Amino acid sequence: TVTQATPSLKDSLQKLLQETKTPIKRVDLLINILDLSDSSPDEPEIARELYTEGKKTDDKMAIGASLSTLTIHYMQNTEKQDSLSLLLNEAERLLKNSTEDGLATYYKMTYKARLLQLAPREERVKICNRIQQELNDRKESETPYEKAERLFLTGVIHYLLTAMTENIDYKNALPYWEEGWELAGSFPPAARKNFTGNLYIMLSVSYRSLKDSKRLIEVSNQYLQRLDDYFSREDVIRRRPYFYKNNLYVLCYQQLMLNHQLIGRQKAHEYYMRYCNYVRHGKAINTASVMHYKTKAKLLREMGRAEESCQVYDRAMFLADSLTRKEQLSELGEIQVKNEVAQLELEKADIV
Repeated sequence: TVTQATPSLKDSLQKLLQETKTPIKRVDLLINILDLSDSSPDEPEIARELYTEGKKTDDKMAIGASLSTLTIHYMQNTEKQDSLSLLLNEAERLLKNSTEDGLATYYKMTYKARLLQLAPREERVKICNRIQQELNDRKESETPYEKAERLFLTGVIHYLLTAMTENIDYKNALPYWEEGWELAGSFPPAARKNFTGNLYIMLSVSYRSLKDSKRLIEVSNQYLQRLDDYFSREDVIRRRPYFYKNNLYVLCYQQLMLNHQLIGRQKAHEYYMRYCNYVRHGKAINTASVMHYKTKAKLLREMGRAEESCQVYDRAMFLADSLTRKEQLSELGEIQVKNEVAQLELEKADIV
């Protein structure tokens, strides 16, 4: 969505990258270009270049920023799975004891979770047992991140094996995810955000299934706070202005707004107002926010509040036609490009 909205910004940054020789500045440009390249065909190539440049400059954030795209790319190409293991093992060493520590382990976890999710039914038990055995074998020497990986995946395995009996039950899996949630709270910022995202999905679905509104609200508030803590960091604000974070917040607000029957209409409305405030301050004006205004309109209609439903739907239509996000990104991008070009000209003058 961001790429489609601001193609000229990405092109400008790529042109600037071609003219930039300073390694540190190249890394900053590549981070921005990658964040503007979500789902574009050249995204893996940009991520590979960022990873390489990050290694050269020992830039931990650059290395960490490249891992999501590279992991997804390698996971989708089965013949490159060995390359993914080598990459993540190397990244694990490079990021150790930094603010990005734990990210490589997180992506190893997502790869294993994908294997479990996509396992054919006739092979699922075998694959579950193999991965569980691997996790248990290293238990005595595991790092805190590996422990969180084990807890998350063990919960997933319990759920999948139970589901094979056609009995959907989260009770056996829930204690592992709850322990992982508490553990992740002590992680460095990036790993805390990433582990939190996966664990929140499983916990929120579990509490919804068990009709535990208290814990759903508690874990949702903690999730939102952890996101706020990460995105309010000075280095994140400065170096990743185009990072698309809205889907992370929407994940939580969606769970809360759509579970009004569980948490109560008043509480659901409170979270809806918090989401409106999030949107109103320019943090989430995109197709996701449009869809959630439509969802709210539908809920109001079901509750017999037709007039309010129409007002909310009108708001959705207004946002659908709005170019606010595009204009904001373009303006910010143009300022950044102009500043970078001016700096580049100064450097050329110094060289001459």
